[in-house]
Amino acid sequence: MVFCVYILKSKNNNSMFWCVPLSTKQKSLDFYFNYIDPNNNKVSVILAQMRLLSIKRLKRKIYDIDNYTLQEIKMRLASFCR
Repeated sequence: MVFCVYILKSKNNNSMFWCVPLSTKQKSLDFYFNYIDPNNNKVSVILAQMRLLSIKRLKRKIYDIDNYTLQEIKMRLASFCR
């Protein structure tokens, strides 16, 4: 089983991190952020499913998100969490 997540920086603990799951299903809902990843796959960040996980769950890094997409995700998360 493979889980892909977008990792948000954790300021309060080095053994835990905030993450938001990624999905290959794109939907036009408020809590989905759709984009094309560096491998040209259609991906969605599911903003409503943000959670705190242990650093021990990390296996490998697949890719980095470009700065523009990163800022869009952060902006959407901020507006979704208000």
